[in-house]
This record gives sequence, C-alpha cells and structure tokens, in this order.
Amino acid sequence: YCARVSLFSYEACDSHVRPLSIRRQRHMCIRDRAGRLCYAGSYSHGEVPVLVQAPDLEVVYTTSACVPPPIEVPAHWVVLPDWAALEHAAQQAKGATVLLDVGDPQAFDALCALVYRLRSRLAPSVKIIVRETSGKLRAHSEQALLHLGVTAVAYRELGFARLLRMIASARTLVHTQPVQGTMEQVLGAFAPAHVRGYQAPAAFEQAARQMLQSSHAVGLVHSLVHLQLLPRIAHVDALKACRVLRNGDLVTADAQGLQLFLFACTPLDVPYALNNMFALPLEQLFAAQTVDSSEVGIAHALQQLRTQAARLPDYTVALQAAAAAVVDLAVEPAAAPVVAAAPAAMTLLPPMAPPPPQAEPAAQSW
Repeated sequence: YCARVSLFSYEACDSHVRPLSIRRQRHMCIRDRAGRLCYAGSYSHGEVPVLVQAPDLEVVYTTSACVPPPIEVPAHWVVLPDWAALEHAAQQAKGATVLLDVGDPQAFDALCALVYRLRSRLAPSVKIIVRETSGKLRAHSEQALLHLGVTAVAYRELGFARLLRMIASARTLVHTQPVQGTMEQVLGAFAPAHVRGYQAPAAFEQAARQMLQSSHAVGLVHSLVHLQLLPRIAHVDALKACRVLRNGDLVTADAQGLQLFLFACTPLDVPYALNNMFALPLEQLFAAQTVDSSEVGIAHALQQLRTQAARLPDYTVALQAAAAAVVDLAVEPAAAPVVAAAPAAMTLLPPMAPPPPQAEPAAQSW
C-alpha cells in the first residue's frame, strides 16, 4: 500500500481557518501485518512520487544471464543463477532494482508471469528492468511488459556502462499505476493471432481486422503495406519469394500486387521487416510501395479489399504445389559427383588463408 500524508500551513481568518499552502506530501509504503498497517521501509514525496529513502536503494538483484563474464558487477549487486532464485531473494525488497534477462522467446509467458508476481507483491518503489540478452523483443512484447509493471527495457545494444547509468537514473522512480486486469487479459490485448503468411483475400481481411480491433485499447501501431508488381512479375512468383516467420504477419494478392499486414510494426520498422521477408531484393519484384500505419487508413483499405475479395484469385493451391515441388527436389538422391583426374603438369597452389570471421547472426525476434 502507499499512504499519502499532506502537511499544510494554516491562517486564521475571522471565524474559520483555511490552509495557506501545501508544504509537502509524503508517500509512505505501508503493509498489513496482523490487521495493522505498518511502515514497510521506504517513503517518497511530491505530487509525482519520488523515492527519497529506502534501506536497499542501491541494491540490484539480477541473474547471471544479464551479467555474463567478463563483466564485473558493483559490490551492492546480488547475482542469482535464475529467475526462481531471484524471485526468492527479492521477497523483502523495499527500494531495490530487479534486473531480469529476457530469456528465450519460448519463455516469454513465464517472464510475463514473473513480472506480474513481482509487481503485485513488492513495494511500488521497487524498480523492474528487463534486459535483452539472447534475442530482441518485438514491439508488442515490450509494450506488454511495460503494461505489466516493468519500469524500463534495456536494449541489447546497450553496453554495461550505459546500463549502470540507466539503473542509477531510475533509482528514485516509484511505480504509480496498478496493473489493470489479470496477466492473461493484458497479454491477450498484445498477442497477435496464431496465423501467418499467405491468406486468401477474404481470410486476410478478416484476420487483419480482428487484430486491429483487439489491440485498439492498448494503442499498438500496425502497418498495411501495398507492393505494386513490376509488369514482368507474376503474382505467384512474388508470393513464392515471400517467407513469413512471425505470427500476425499476413500477405495476400490484389489486382495490382501484394498486400501485407505487419502486426505491431511501426513505419520506421517496415523497411527492415520487408527485407527480411523477401528472398529477392524488392526492386527486382516491385515497382512501388505504399505504407499506411493509421488505424483509420488500414480499416478503410481492408474494407475496400473486402468488397473486391470475391473477384480476386486465391493462390493457396498454387503455392502448396510449389512448396511440394521443392520438397520433392530436396529428397531426391543426388548423383555421385564425377571427379576428373588432375593434369600431370598442374601446379599446386598454397593453402588459402582462413576466411574472415563472420558477423554475429541477427538476434531472434519474438
């Protein structure tokens, strides 16, 4: 609980007393102990609460995944092996910081559940920071964590020195917004539909409209992209060059080209998303592209597609046949290679130098 105490100065005025001014406000963190409200170890002041005192203000509870070797942590940090150990160690935290690693994409629901428990049980003066480690959070995943009570997200590109500064700058923050609803309700508003890739026009319109409506309350930004085909490119060839890996990302075909619905994808992220989705450079397939990320604009375009859907072809069968042909080619036994004898006068070259080290692979997205 957080109790607010206002201190006033008063002035006598005829027959009544009126307050002159508010001198300050204190927010004392209290807890219920055997039916009595007791001081829980921290207090803040101001109309916007700012933490001014806590016995563990500089303590940071974190996991070893957040600080792998050779990182050396400050003396007041407590490094635990996993989330369970961290949750147990932080039970009595008053104003400390909890630094969680993102973990694997498959464990995202478990991470959300942990954040929900910590925010529900610990004092509002405890900070919860999530650090990207092995992968990158999708925009809707980050927004879901913030709605569940995370103070901030530390991106993977952030070095340890800057992470220390982020933690220091957040030290006096107090979380004032209670979590709205259950964890399942929060995640449901941010989760994409379990559908991806090519959809017939009618199915595309229905799925995109449902995701647009379900995320309206939380303000997620989506993008609808129209790609106009080059005259020499057939629809089915462009569709075969498209590979969709994320739930909620849909593609269909209209008379002029392809339409893509990109879930929780801002206009700034559209070029990156398109480059990852197509096996060929976009300029080899398309003559132009338009992007609309406004809710009104997307809804209008989907309505137009809905009226045209009955007259547009469905490429589902053609794409399935193309995929089956690729599988058949992959399972055919390869012919034994013919090795030609080297000429007698061949000059052997010295061994080639080892190739330069490859760049770090791109992080896996949620």
